[in-house]
Amino acid sequence: MAETEATPAVVVPTEAPVAPATPVTEPTPATAVPAETEVQKAEDAVKALEAKVVKFAEGARVDISAEEKLFMTKMENEFLKAQLEISNATKKVENAQKQYTMFIEGLTKKYAINPLTHLFNNIELVFTKKA
Repeated sequence: MAETEATPAVVVPTEAPVAPATPVTEPTPATAVPAETEVQKAEDAVKALEAKVVKFAEGARVDISAEEKLFMTKMENEFLKAQLEISNATKKVENAQKQYTMFIEGLTKKYAINPLTHLFNNIELVFTKKA
């Protein structure tokens, strides 16, 4: 005959188990870090950082070779010459525009043309009535 075994009952908790609270205790002298030690560590870190800054500042200046200095001087001179040429060209353009305008005004007086009613056509070189 077959024996029937009873299965043990399984208990399912409805709430998660709570860990026992650990009491808050003051640090013991063996585990406590004195404030002086923390301050000393901070001061050491600052000194190390200062040393890095001084080292960087000392190496911040890098001289270039004589050939590079000569090249830079030549490039600066070319730049200044170009600026001067641009300035001179601008003056020439302004002067030419002024002469052109004066010439057209002279033509309007010579031929008794009213500039309010006529325009000068630069392509055909004639005065035409405004539309």
